[in-house]
This record gives sequence, C-alpha cells and structure tokens, in this order.
Amino acid sequence: MQGKRPDLDQRIQNAVFGLPLVRPDEQHRCLGTFYERIELRISFAEALKYNCSGVLQRLLKENSKYQLLINGQLDMDIMGQYIQSAKQNGVLFAIRICLKSF
Repeated sequence: MQGKRPDLDQRIQNAVFGLPLVRPDEQHRCLGTFYERIELRISFAEALKYNCSGVLQRLLKENSKYQLLINGQLDMDIMGQYIQSAKQNGVLFAIRICLKSF
C-alpha cells in the first residue's frame, strides 16, 4: 500500500492543477503540443512582413498528410492565402486563437 501513495498523490496533483508542461513557452509559440512535429514555422512577425504563401504552397504539395495550424489573430487576407493553399492541396487545417502573443 505504501508504494501506491506517491502515485495517488501525483494523480491528485495532476487532476487539481493539470498536467505539468514541458517548455510551456515553446508550446504556446507553436500553438500545440510536443506530439505535433513542426516542418515549417512562420512567426507572426514574418507572416506580416513577408509573403510566405509560395513556400507554404510548395511544402503542402510535397506532402498532403501535413496539417496546417494558423494563428487566429492574423489578418484575414494572410489567413485566407494560407487556407486557400491548404484547400488546394487537400491538407487539413485549424485556426487556433492564442490568448498570449509571442
């Protein structure tokens, strides 16, 4: 019975406070968990400054199994280009809203 006590305490802590995060800053920047692998990351500032739709289009053509995660705070014209690229290549996409911007 003694060996089960630390496990029970840890489960209670996780239930009350949630699972501990590994590198929470990086998880918030990348809008996901470490189970998701990132092939291309375009920062918010890069998306506003450069036209990255061509690079994204080529990448999505190469592998339609990718999924596209879009920051919901982007301008609609930029977001529209990314969504159009995803639709043209049959790639799943999701729009995520971050409460904290990095």
